[in-house]
Amino acid sequence: MSSDTFGGYAKTHREALQLMLTNLVPEPHRGRCVIRNGVVADEIVAQARESKVDAIVMASAKPKFRSYLLGSNAARVVRHAPCSVLVAR
Repeated sequence: MSSDTFGGYAKTHREALQLMLTNLVPEPHRGRCVIRNGVVADEIVAQARESKVDAIVMASAKPKFRSYLLGSNAARVVRHAPCSVLVAR
């Protein structure tokens, strides 16, 4: 996939997500949409550092037995995030 193709997908998805935020989240509580490309947990932690966020709220998929309590991405974010993390299952 070329970078132009990825850029087109990212623009389309960013617009759709921003529209969803606009329709569902009241103005005072609305965040912004950021789309990054890379290893999920690493990108979440990097964005949290760059944005100096107070907390991360994320979902965790049903884990396999080896990661009994959290999925691997959620576990890595919890361990490395520079802020509080709320994981919803």
